[in-house]
Amino acid sequence: MCIVTPLPLPTFTFTCMHICVQMQMCFSLAHTLNILYSLNCKAHFIVWKVLYNSFYYFSATQKSWEDSRQDCLAKGADLVIINSEEEQVKEKLVSWIGLSDRDEEGTWRWVDGTFLNSTKFWQKNEPSGTHGRNVKEDCADAFWYTVLDSWNDDACTTAHYWVCEKLIDL
Repeated sequence: MCIVTPLPLPTFTFTCMHICVQMQMCFSLAHTLNILYSLNCKAHFIVWKVLYNSFYYFSATQKSWEDSRQDCLAKGADLVIINSEEEQVKEKLVSWIGLSDRDEEGTWRWVDGTFLNSTKFWQKNEPSGTHGRNVKEDCADAFWYTVLDSWNDDACTTAHYWVCEKLIDL
């Protein structure tokens, strides 16, 4: 038997998400979406995607890497940390990911402080550090959505779309 107790409204993005995760353990996705709609969670649910143990938010606007990260943090998330091919950003937009070498040139770290342990997803000749513009490139984006090795380093002040990740607490 499955009992779902909705959290008090007004709705908050992760309140709706948490309800959704609870309900998907009990009901079909279609039924879950109908319940979320009745709880006024529809608008919040559509902008987040679920994969394994995380929710992903794909922005509809462009910001600098730092402003993108602040937006994620305001949502209770952070810029995406890519741990597998399945998690690799496959959107048709250049998107910031949670990787930079802003603290020490050439030492790439994820937003959680862990070191990058693989160069698998970098484009050929990346990270380059600069692109002939005499501008430091210290932040990573996913550049080509049709191939896995699509990461590019870019100036952190460049405006791109971004992807937030929120781990699911079950």
